[in-house]
Parts: sequence; structure tokens; C-alpha cells
Amino acid sequence: MMPKQETEPTQGTSRGALCAYVPEGTEHDGILLHPTTPRWVAVNRTTRQIMTRLSATGSGQEDAAAFLVDTYGIPLATARQDVARVVDDLNNQGFLQQVAPEQPRPQLGALYLMLTERCNLACAHCFGSYPTRREMPLPEVLRIIDEFISGGGRSLVLSGGEPLLYPGLEEVVARIGRRIPVQFCTNGMLLDARLAHLFAQALSPSFQVSLDGDTAEIHDAIRGPNAFAGALQGIRHLQEAGLGDRISLATTVHPKNKDRLPELVQLAANLGVSKVRFIPLRAVGRAAETWGCTGQGLDVATYAAIYDRYLRNPQDTPAVEVKCGLSGFSLDPAHAQEEDGHWCPIGRQLVIDPAGETYPCVLLMSAADRLGNALEASLQALTDGEAMARLHTLKLSREESLPGCSVCNWKNLCQAGCMATALADKGNLMAVDDFCAYRDMAYRRAFDAILARRQEKKTN
Repeated sequence: MMPKQETEPTQGTSRGALCAYVPEGTEHDGILLHPTTPRWVAVNRTTRQIMTRLSATGSGQEDAAAFLVDTYGIPLATARQDVARVVDDLNNQGFLQQVAPEQPRPQLGALYLMLTERCNLACAHCFGSYPTRREMPLPEVLRIIDEFISGGGRSLVLSGGEPLLYPGLEEVVARIGRRIPVQFCTNGMLLDARLAHLFAQALSPSFQVSLDGDTAEIHDAIRGPNAFAGALQGIRHLQEAGLGDRISLATTVHPKNKDRLPELVQLAANLGVSKVRFIPLRAVGRAAETWGCTGQGLDVATYAAIYDRYLRNPQDTPAVEVKCGLSGFSLDPAHAQEEDGHWCPIGRQLVIDPAGETYPCVLLMSAADRLGNALEASLQALTDGEAMARLHTLKLSREESLPGCSVCNWKNLCQAGCMATALADKGNLMAVDDFCAYRDMAYRRAFDAILARRQEKKTN
């Protein structure tokens, strides 16, 4: 049963008006969903009744206290204390706090810098198709890094191609130092002992190592001869350098590996790697050129089965945290603390390719998405430009503008999903992707499970 939306504002709280969303179908606990931010809280029946009353009547805490008196026959003074306690408790949890401005300006915090188009592999599903093998000139790389860090940047990703092939890599490492966390997106094959120790001594690094199979047969069939052995050797070098806790695996879901993802997660556990991220295969770059073969059998049902396994059984392999790749599904409200309150990083990041061409997202890198060129304009100018402002405004408006999203109870959590995926699925940024119905079911199922566990604790 879908949750009921209580839409009248709550009055009498110290933080101003609040709308409450209260799930039906339970006699006891419930979930309150914040009306404008991705926050939620599980509450008991009394809290639920108080917040429902406050939301429905608009007459404030005194009316809610009178309701408790009528319902439970308790003294008015006790009822007033109960209402005040509920409001104070939700305030202390940050649930009733004022929301950020609705249209904050883009604010750069993350940079995804593609150093080179060169790679030691030629994967058929690579999101890039690089006939030119361009590399960004080293002076420009160093200038961009300095500008980003001095401008308040918080996280840096170095990618490619294969970033470890960049001829100026050691100069780049020296310039970054420990001024900012840096992540390398790498196939791992070039991670020798010397590089691993250099990174450990000079940086605050993390490593996303691509691993598309739990065996050499699968991984090498996707990425090329000896890729599996090379990746595992690179992981061992990082671990020997004391960087074992900085490694995650990235697995692009592929027809050749889609039925062996649990085995890959188990391999991660065996290797001592604690994080695995599944990446849905996209029809972009070289994958678009080979999609008739590369994308065969990858449909909504295939991905839904993967999501089902890892959303329903997050502790399937306890030693490994798995991110299953479902955009727009998260019960973690951490992104409520972002400047714009959204999980989507558009407006907070720049993606720069080796020619300096700059984009808002690695999934939006067509000519239509171009923001400008970082070799010709400052990072601040690119962030403040009209192209970024247009996309950022679209991002912030989608959950209220799309008809189905505007009335959905999960809109502030899902935020209308990933607009780049919607563009790929529907040809329109102002649409929802093919997993809208699945996310709706997943949120209901997740909150049902949370409520069931609360009830079980009470009865035990």
C-alpha cells in the first residue's frame, strides 16, 4: 500500500512549517519523510499521531495535545509535554530544520580530470573511443590542479584512458601532494611496487580498480590477455604499500559477467577488498559502436534481478560493501548536507577530457553537453557559465516538474533519478528513466523492512 501524504503544514515548531508523510498499513510505527529534503525518520505511534495531527490541522501543538487528551484520556499537562518532546526530538535530529535556498548557484567541489586517451587495453565496452590518443599538456594539468585546490576543491579523480600511462604522472603526484584526496581510476595492470610506494608516501590516495570478472577467463575475455593477473598483482602491490583499505573494485555489468557477480563479490572478500561498485553498461563511446554484441541481454529485468539481490541482502557478503548501481535509490540522507541538497553532482563537479573540453558529468559528454574548454577558461568561469546553470536548474527542478514525480512520496529521496540515464532511455533530460517503477517498489520494500525490524525488537 502506498504511503499517505499529509500535506498541510505543521505549525508551532521552533523551525517553522513542516509537511509530514505518514505511511498507512501499520498500527504502530511509521516513517516521516521530510517535504523538501532527502530526510526521513522512523517514529513510534505516538509521534506519528502527533505529527499527523499537526500536519492535518494547521492549528499547532495545543490542538495536538488536545487530540492526545481525547484519545488517551491523559492530563492536558502530560499531553503538552508529549507534544513538546516529539517536536524537540525531531528538531534535535535535524528533521525540522529550515531548508536551503531552492536555487543555490553551482559550486565546484569535485574535479574528474582525464589525463590521457592512451590505454594499455582496448575494452569493447569502454565509454571512450579514442582514435587520437591525446594527452593534456603537463603545464595545463598542473595549472588546473592548482586552480582547483586554491578555489576550495574537495575531491579529485584522475582518469583516462589509463592515468598511470600519463608521462608527467610523477610531476602531477608531486603537485597534488597531500593537499587534497585523489582517486585513481585504473585497470591496475601498471600498479607496480615503485608506484604504489610513491603514492603511499606522497598522496592521500584511493584506487578504483576495474575488475569485470572473478576469473581470468571472464575478465580477460572482456578486457584483454593477462588483464586479470595484472589487476590482481596491482592490488597486491597497493596492499603491500599499506594502501589496502583505499581500494575498491568497479565492475561494469556485461553479458559475460552478469550471472557471476556474487562470485566477484566473494573474490573481493578473498582479496581483502572491502568495496565493490557495479556500473550499468551504457551505450556510449566504444560500447555504442559494438552495442549489438556488447549490450546483448542487458535489459530492465536483468538489472532488476541484480538490484534485488543486493538491496534485499546487503550483508550477503558481510566483509564487502556493494553498491549495486541503482541511481536514485538511497536511504542515506548524507546528500541533504550538500549545497543544493541533491545526490546528483551536476553543478558541483567538472569533467575535463585531455583536450580540455569540459562537461558536467561523465555520462553527459556529448557536444550538446559541453560547458567550454578548461584550456581557454577558468574553472570558475566554466562553473558559473550559462551551460552549467541551465543543467543545474534542470536538475533541481525535475522532481517538482515531472508530473509523476511531483506527486510521488519518494521524490526528495529519488529526485527523479539520473537525468543522464533518462536521456539515454527516453531521449529527454526531462523524463524518468526505465527504473522509476522499480525504485518505487524498492523504497516501499525498504521502509517496510525497517518498520518490521522495529516492531520485532519491541516484541522480543
